Amino acid sequence: MVNALVAKGVQADRAQTIVQSARIRRKTAIRNRGKKRIKIGSIAIAVGAVISVGTFLAAASSPSGGIYFVAFGPVLLGVYYLALGLWDMMRR
Repeated sequence: MVNALVAKGVQADRAQTIVQSARIRRKTAIRNRGKKRIKIGSIAIAVGAVISVGTFLAAASSPSGGIYFVAFGPVLLGVYYLALGLWDMMRR
């Protein structure tokens, strides 16, 4: 990348600074994206767990037994986003 900038007329030291700055910004952006994905994944897992436990408790307290839902959709989505976020955080 430095060579391409130098070929376009940018001084070598300036080109090196530009490339280093771009790498740092990219790494920071990926880490921030990872943090956001981890947060979204954790919230989705919590929502799925609350729905599942809440409907189970409501069904268990009903005299006739009732119906409850296992909200695996939000949990699976949460696990997926959590994995993506952890992957982003581990990237170099």
